[in-house]
Amino acid sequence: MMGRLTLSFKSFANLIYKRQIEKDADTFIIIYGLPRSGKTTLGFDILDPYIKLMREKSKTDKTLWKPERYWSEHFKKYFASDSEDMNKKIKNNPNGSYTFIDEGIDVLSWMEMMSREQKNLVELIQKTGKKHMLTILVTPNMGLLTKSILTRAHYLFIIMDEPTNEGNYAFMLKNYTNPFLAETQPFGLSRMFKDFKKIPNLTENKYRLYKYMRDRSRLVGVKRFHRFNQKIYKLYDKMVKEPSIMRGSKTKRMIPYAKYHKLDYTFKTILYNLYIRDGKSVAQIHRLLTDKFGSNLISKTTIQTYINKISSLEIKPDLSEDRIIEIKEPKKIEANEDVEI
Repeated sequence: MMGRLTLSFKSFANLIYKRQIEKDADTFIIIYGLPRSGKTTLGFDILDPYIKLMREKSKTDKTLWKPERYWSEHFKKYFASDSEDMNKKIKNNPNGSYTFIDEGIDVLSWMEMMSREQKNLVELIQKTGKKHMLTILVTPNMGLLTKSILTRAHYLFIIMDEPTNEGNYAFMLKNYTNPFLAETQPFGLSRMFKDFKKIPNLTENKYRLYKYMRDRSRLVGVKRFHRFNQKIYKLYDKMVKEPSIMRGSKTKRMIPYAKYHKLDYTFKTILYNLYIRDGKSVAQIHRLLTDKFGSNLISKTTIQTYINKISSLEIKPDLSEDRIIEIKEPKKIEANEDVEI
């Protein structure tokens, strides 16, 4: 349909294996799409043949990683629930294995922790590279990923539609091998973002979208994928998703929603008053915001951005302490029998 070579998932697993053996390299994959579009399903479709291939290869080459037989063991050992958990698994798990990072974990989801978590994520991805691992990162928001993370990715799968009874499809893109291009415009995304902004209804017509994507230089092809084994999904929810949601809820309860935004608003207002009412320059405010060791706590650009945000406010934000964010507990899932791979 696209006039390009589209690898099967089995062939893609062989490609990942060859990168490990012939190039002594890892493979880092990002899967992007809206919630409920089938991102985790696509991740399983990529992962399943890779696990089976590595088990087959380990029979003749005893130095290779030999995958465990049951999905429950994989969920315990290779699926990360948070950055600390991921760090531990990457350190302990064998070369050539994998790490699966889903959208629900705190590596990406909790915005107040974003700066620290993004730094941790980059460091963790560097470690997976040294161990020739496969890394699959699932995200519902491309804006959460820094350019440093996108630069390190080898493949990007973009799901642009909701699933149907016949499954769904994803556009598969390969990153630039030229380091300058990979750093400045990973996967050619900057051009795509501009085009989609100029032509917002481009994605509504499937054939126009196919035609547009066909002309992208980084496109490998279209990947069709279908619903995965529901027993595996239920086991995944029980062992990975639910514990992750519970940990995330506890983290968020550490500081009330209203209190955080009140402190954030207070800090930005102080910067605004120093600049507008006291006549301080951005450079003078920047010098004020240093710790006792002389290190800057915030950049001049960020100071100016905060001042601009307060200046542009037309309505005073609601910071009342009685605002409550209700976090519902996830439903319990009945225990399921384990599933063999």
